[in-house]
Amino acid sequence: MRFVSVWLILIVLGGGLWGCTAQTTTTASPTASPTASPTPAVPRDISNAVREAVIVPLELGDMFYKSFTGRSATSYWTPSDADIATLEAQLANYLQTAAGPHSPDLAEKSATYKRQYIGFVRTNEQLIYANFMCDTFDESSWKTGPL
Repeated sequence: MRFVSVWLILIVLGGGLWGCTAQTTTTASPTASPTASPTPAVPRDISNAVREAVIVPLELGDMFYKSFTGRSATSYWTPSDADIATLEAQLANYLQTAAGPHSPDLAEKSATYKRQYIGFVRTNEQLIYANFMCDTFDESSWKTGPL
């Protein structure tokens, strides 16, 4: 059974949602090896009328996770749409209590942010790392690489 950890969101939101400013990011495109499948792994776009988001496949988990945390996880997994729905259902309540005086309207602002979801394993527990970004980022690169 997968455990969707909302407390990890605070780590990601610490710099992103409280002080949203434009940033320039350069990302390297993954290169295919001679034994790679014809279709390389890419994040799956799950954007809808409510939010813009991608789910990062386990094949790209290390590249994304390491760029956010500076280290690798034990292993990676690909969150399902249901896993993300569970996380999002808990997010507003969590942000209302976690935001504190720095950003009392954090729960409302978070709806406008783009998201990248990465499934990772820590101490035999499947968790989701959610990276939230301002809408000032380049429209194409956030869907394919870590920002």
